[in-house]
Amino acid sequence: MLRGLMAGLAILHLGPGFAFLVVAFACEDSFSYFQAACQQDAFSAFVRLTLMAWAALITGLMVKIIVTKYINKVN
Repeated sequence: MLRGLMAGLAILHLGPGFAFLVVAFACEDSFSYFQAACQQDAFSAFVRLTLMAWAALITGLMVKIIVTKYINKVN
């Protein structure tokens, strides 16, 4: 229960943290990997990047859970 709570809190905090880093520091360059997000206003970019980060973090967590269950089932 505590592990799930900690994972949920980590995902909720890391998503906006990643979005803030990209909007604050990665959008200053003329050539950026996040050029599509940087073309928008700051709030729209922040929301979009937060949702993308949450999706990536949740997908990674689900893959970890599936792999861990598979490894425990094999042994």
